[in-house]
Amino acid sequence: MTSDTGWIVEAVARKIDFAAYQNVAALVGEFLVSAATTLREGGRPTADKEMAEI
Repeated sequence: MTSDTGWIVEAVARKIDFAAYQNVAALVGEFLVSAATTLREGGRPTADKEMAEI
């Protein structure tokens, strides 16, 4: 019973780790796209540009 419970806990922990990895990868991807867009637009975005995106 204990080994079964340990296996389940380990499997759940792996799923949580993978989900956290996916979240971090998505955030990094969004940051890179945002940075590339900012550079392409010629500098730091102004409040007007940010509001236009919303």
